[in-house]
Amino acid sequence: MNIFDSIAALAERHPQRVALVAGNQVLSFQALVLTTAAVAQRFRDAGVQSGDVVLLRGTDSSTCLLLTLALARLGAVTLATTVPGDLSELMRRCGVAFVASAQPGAALPDLPAGLRWLDLAALLAPVPATSTAFQTVSLPPSAPWRIALTSGTSGRSKAMLWSHGASLAAWQSTIEPFSPLTAADRVLVFLDVAMVYAMHRVLRILSGGAAVVLPSNPAPQEFARCVDQYGVTQALTVNSLAVSLLAALQAQAGPPGLRFPGLQCLVVGGEPLAVALREALTERVCSALVLTYGTSECGPIATADGDFLATHPRATGRLLPGTEVQVLDAQGRALPHGQWGVLRVRTPGMASAYLGDAGHSRQVFRDGWYLTGDTGMVDAQGVVTLGSRSEDWLALDGGALDPLVLEAVIAELPGVQEVVVFLAHQLQRAAGALRQGPVLAALYTATRALDADQVRQHCAARLPAPQVPEFLGQINALPRTANGKLSRRDLGQRFRLEPAQAAAPQAGPAAP
Repeated sequence: MNIFDSIAALAERHPQRVALVAGNQVLSFQALVLTTAAVAQRFRDAGVQSGDVVLLRGTDSSTCLLLTLALARLGAVTLATTVPGDLSELMRRCGVAFVASAQPGAALPDLPAGLRWLDLAALLAPVPATSTAFQTVSLPPSAPWRIALTSGTSGRSKAMLWSHGASLAAWQSTIEPFSPLTAADRVLVFLDVAMVYAMHRVLRILSGGAAVVLPSNPAPQEFARCVDQYGVTQALTVNSLAVSLLAALQAQAGPPGLRFPGLQCLVVGGEPLAVALREALTERVCSALVLTYGTSECGPIATADGDFLATHPRATGRLLPGTEVQVLDAQGRALPHGQWGVLRVRTPGMASAYLGDAGHSRQVFRDGWYLTGDTGMVDAQGVVTLGSRSEDWLALDGGALDPLVLEAVIAELPGVQEVVVFLAHQLQRAAGALRQGPVLAALYTATRALDADQVRQHCAARLPAPQVPEFLGQINALPRTANGKLSRRDLGQRFRLEPAQAAAPQAGPAAP
């Protein structure tokens, strides 16, 4: 068994069908097989063996994909990361034996003993026309092919082993959120392929016989170039990149309406999108919008298309076939449909542990389930409605607040596109001394200027007084982490408000 088997089978049946478009490079399925065979042989010649872990550094998406497929064919394991943090600690935790990098002499402190550097230029040298055939290694289902990392938003990035068998089981039993794929489809994966979700979707698309289009960079202009130049029919991205794309389109002069009329489906993952933002995306980017909810540990869990959102505007999505979700109370007991609690999920081929982190694994992987940390509810029809992660709830004088509740209320205002609620810190004077006290704050983006008093009054009419934000700020773009995620904890640490700012809400800074 090998995850490459289905791609090899397609190359046998349809050798000249386009498999990969990246930059100015177009590879057929046959060319993809030959290229990865040559790279796999170069890895083998450099000493990489089945089971070795190879860290990929400084690679773009297309390079990451080719190296990952080559290493999978060899039976080795890939670790690709753009996540900031202690790289030396990560390499030790994951048992890295080789590092493939464009800078083989790059110095890293405290490298694991015996680690070897491989030169990307040598690995990716042009493939000779008479390239020697490479036999893909057949492995047991439990053999790993990839170490995937979580984003690290909730702390240190956690590592998970994905096996050939688990990945194939997930791909075979989970329906994709896209429209049905055909050989004529070209799917733009507007994401960093090093991400868990992106790599799995790329391989699922290739295994289905469609072509994958990978951008050279995450700029909005690159999205437009790829769609226009390569005839992209479907696209996959996350909300932060979708917001950037929409902002760029709205800033351009031109006729109203769809900018990409040939785009048949746009799939957006990540945090929930406000109604105004969803409407703007369907008006300017693609009329067929699909939102997805999932986790790095489990993959896609629920999806929502336009028809679903029209009848369930506050819901997150409907469970995908093969996916199970239970809602637990504070004591870990399963609750009936329609009650609110913490979600646990079970999907085919999901991860079962974190590598090198037995303690945290025991906390979240239990009895074949993954405890997500997300709060929410599920009804009898499989409709999922999400709240915030339990760790993101905000401690207020009147009790705990799910920030998504306040964010949804602010998002009701016409023109509001994105909102983030967090606890900022305000310098307060008490008994003659200065101290820092928490202040409920909200930042938002909108297509028009919104007076802070208007937003406050809107919130006060719908929420208890302790849940009305003291500080409100309209900014051009919400500040995000290096992985494109919103971190309420980071925002709370970065914002320091003077007393007047909380007492008299006003337009906030351009960025913290």
